Amino acid sequence: MTNRSISEDILAFIYAGIAIIYLAKDLIKPTFVGTLVKEECAVENTSISQKQEFGYTYNMTSREIEVLMLLLENKSNLEISNELFISMGTVKSHIHNIFIKLDVTRRQDVQKLYSEYHITS
Repeated sequence: MTNRSISEDILAFIYAGIAIIYLAKDLIKPTFVGTLVKEECAVENTSISQKQEFGYTYNMTSREIEVLMLLLENKSNLEISNELFISMGTVKSHIHNIFIKLDVTRRQDVQKLYSEYHITS
């Protein structure tokens, strides 16, 4: 065993706490997002639920659906990044995954596919 100082032990606890918070945020976040969506539903009840249903149809994660909803509102990557408090790289990654799941290559194709889905459902 090595002799560690109390400051090293405290630092280890801090790192462990940060790791737990980071890993638990995905467990806590959906509850908050659901609350946020419910508040927005008062304004656009059908629009939000249809966008979510569209995302679930294509097996998207909850975060990808959040990005999709903003993508369908013609938000830029920077606007999506600022609104969801995620990095630009993460936004690009989610958009890339959305494009793969929808089998499209452009944002306009996402809009078109959603419009077709919206008309048929």
